[in-house]
Amino acid sequence: MPVRLARTGIVHTKHKSGGIHMDKKSTIFTATHGVMTSEVGVISGELELVTTCDHDGALALSITYVGAEDWYSLPGEKYRLHDVRDHEVVHEMLVKVLERP
Repeated sequence: MPVRLARTGIVHTKHKSGGIHMDKKSTIFTATHGVMTSEVGVISGELELVTTCDHDGALALSITYVGAEDWYSLPGEKYRLHDVRDHEVVHEMLVKVLERP
């Protein structure tokens, strides 16, 4: 589980060659209107969003109830960033969209 800095946590996982292989961001937020998941439909309440970006820009999106063990995916096809430096901005945008009333 990522280490949280305030409400958002950032973890950099080192590749064997010493470079960054994966970037993981985690944010806890409240979704009063609910968030659609692929596995169980709409979930709402205090949720945690985790986005993971690998060195090629492949982006994975996962969400759970805070404190729960089961993770769910957000609907959609494969996500890819053209520039891995955009990961933090995309993560924050997703949180803002998912938590708005």
